[in-house]
Amino acid sequence: MAVSPRGFQAKTVFQAKIPTCLEPDHVQNLEHSLDPKLYQKLVGPDFASFCSSIFDKHDSDKSGYLEATHEKGQIAAAVLEVLPDVFLDRLEGVRAETCALSFDEDWDGRLGREEFASFVRWAATMKMRGFFNPQSPFEVITRQSTGTRLLVVSEFMDEDGTLHEAVKNGVDLALYHPSAITLAEFSQQVTAAGVSRKRKGLPPYQSVGLANHGPDAKGRWYPFAVKALHLARQEDADLIMPVLLGLAALLPENGGGRLDLMACNLASVPGGMDLVRRLEKETGHTICASSDCTGNAQHGGNWTMEVGNVNVAPDYFDEERLSHFERLMVIQTRSSSRSSRKPTGTRKRCDTHATEASGSDDDDDGDDE
Repeated sequence: MAVSPRGFQAKTVFQAKIPTCLEPDHVQNLEHSLDPKLYQKLVGPDFASFCSSIFDKHDSDKSGYLEATHEKGQIAAAVLEVLPDVFLDRLEGVRAETCALSFDEDWDGRLGREEFASFVRWAATMKMRGFFNPQSPFEVITRQSTGTRLLVVSEFMDEDGTLHEAVKNGVDLALYHPSAITLAEFSQQVTAAGVSRKRKGLPPYQSVGLANHGPDAKGRWYPFAVKALHLARQEDADLIMPVLLGLAALLPENGGGRLDLMACNLASVPGGMDLVRRLEKETGHTICASSDCTGNAQHGGNWTMEVGNVNVAPDYFDEERLSHFERLMVIQTRSSSRSSRKPTGTRKRCDTHATEASGSDDDDDGDDE
């Protein structure tokens, strides 16, 4: 579908606002990761009728479109009928219209019937996967587990489950989805879990790994919800520190532990090494991070943390099963095609200069508002 002239300008402004969970590639991968029977329901006639009924209800002028500028707030009203308030709250200020307009394929500020159906199908998929409910990913570390290491994995990076299926015995696994837990919630939960673990007399972990998409070339990192954390900005580094300190607190109190930040290029972007040095100073532990591509070797990645000079693969994974993980831990591009509904796979180019979040040269992309 061709993009309207007005759409080019709207697209440029809007791309940087797209929440993690609405990235085109991620939407397609989520749908196709469902059980086949559930997926068939989403593309069946009954679901199509359900979408049409909501669309017709809010298409008050019978134009065949829901418009962002309509005085009755057609799109916002339709979105609020589909998405729970608690989920919108997690998107930290993203307007209800923004969620639906992510499916506006020609960027003309309105949704046709099929575009709206794609949005409702996404919402149903998110509900089926449990992403509308608050997450508690750290229950695993408060149990009487025998794991000597902990790996925390973002589900945004591992939709097909091949990474966490490769985790070896003796490693505790905590899964989280960045659109189902805020930065503050993550920090509070990991800190509380650490206190509970000590109270139960469970030993500290030898190492803790965080597997997440890396930042873009300008040091903008999207580990939670929608807000970009600019690593070169002191105030943003201060925001991420409680999360990383909470993870480091699961290591031995007298130092000597290791925190592995498995994300492409984290140590080579602006602010990245400053964050690593700050963590080492405040925790007394070894902080390992990558200055190049982390992930599948056939696509240009590796599992060596150049800062720390450690190959993390044998510590956390069954390396034979790890070969099935075909992804690089690089931020997803925002220029993916919106017209295709086929799964795009997980092979990502690890070039931070080709994967900037907004496609703009402006450092202030609006995510901080």
